[in-house]
Amino acid sequence: KRVFANWWGKMKKFLRKFTMTLSGLCLLTTAAYGDVTSEDEAGTVVRLEGGALAIQDALPRVLKPGEKIYIGDILSTGKEARLEVKINDGTIFNLGERSSFNVIDFTFFTGEDASKSKGVFRLLQGAVNGATGKLASLGGIDIKGDAATIGIRGTAFWVGDMPDGSLGVVHWKGGGLDVSNDKGSVQFDGNGEGSEIKEGAPKTWARWKQNYARWSVDFDAGPRPYVPDHAK
Repeated sequence: KRVFANWWGKMKKFLRKFTMTLSGLCLLTTAAYGDVTSEDEAGTVVRLEGGALAIQDALPRVLKPGEKIYIGDILSTGKEARLEVKINDGTIFNLGERSSFNVIDFTFFTGEDASKSKGVFRLLQGAVNGATGKLASLGGIDIKGDAATIGIRGTAFWVGDMPDGSLGVVHWKGGGLDVSNDKGSVQFDGNGEGSEIKEGAPKTWARWKQNYARWSVDFDAGPRPYVPDHAK
């Protein structure tokens, strides 16, 4: 009985400390997001399969449909997850599994200030499929990556990591893409036109590359599509 009493006393102390620590973390997370105002709001989670987080100031929050997205958020998806986000100008982003996507800046104006509108995002890893809203015809949308910056001009597009580790870009349809880095720039205007950044002039992708890009962000993705051995 004495041994059990000692054990139970230690366990109660541990539980008190654990509860206080957990409560403190919850309060910190609430305070951090309590400081975010409606002016920082950039969009809303529309659809989610699997797990996803938004991280701001090193504090995470679990995402769910209807959850607001804010400037400064890093959106992060888990294994086999898919996340669809609608930005306030109507732009849709679909993130594939194990993707990290940073909302760097978003401002959307109407009327006389419409030309000041802009959206800046960064793909840290993974893949994002998108269809632009009103912003693309105003200040435009830039998606930054380690290998290049992609300027979006009223377009359906995909940007993501390829199996060989390079950054891939494809223009599905619409107004085109501008891709630039310190080595130069290229434009994508034709439907299905795309390339890895490490390559030179843009060209129509092989069918397997288009299939891989669609699979990487598709909510109804089946088995991994064929990828030739030389591209793995």
